[in-house]
Amino acid sequence: VQAVEPDLSSVPVHLPAACGWYDPRTGKAYRGGQTIDKPVPIDGQPHIMIRIGAVIPTAPHLHRLSTALFEQVDFEIYPCIPEEETIFYHYEDDGHTEISLGRYDQFRFELGSGHVIVTREKQGVHKAKDMRTHRLLLPNGFKFLLNQKNEYFYDPQGPELDIPLKLFVQGEWELN
Repeated sequence: VQAVEPDLSSVPVHLPAACGWYDPRTGKAYRGGQTIDKPVPIDGQPHIMIRIGAVIPTAPHLHRLSTALFEQVDFEIYPCIPEEETIFYHYEDDGHTEISLGRYDQFRFELGSGHVIVTREKQGVHKAKDMRTHRLLLPNGFKFLLNQKNEYFYDPQGPELDIPLKLFVQGEWELN
């Protein structure tokens, strides 16, 4: 939605009905299938809505792209609402070899309303020289039961992922 009118303070935004939606600026969650009035302050920050059940990979310390094996990858995890599940796949390669040669790592993320399961389905990248980290991040109001925090770190090439990593999540969406 473009907000280009002078003195515009909000815009109507229709949220598709297939799922719930989360506003990271306000921390509010909404049922799909409705139109909300979204404030649009001009502060240079993006105005986005995130599908509940999404997994969004980011590389927070990346300044330039010289490899596809990043020192740290953050996965923003937006747990599902009850009775729903989501599956997301993440691929990593060294940035030089061809994926067709099978030299890539494949991770499967399964989200439910009370759990996240991370499975390394394929390990085809040679071990990186430097320590690499994946960090799972939950929105405010959610935490991993294992460490009572909203973040969890693991080594994507370590033995921790030799079997699926199942993390239980505490928290619940309050849908508006």
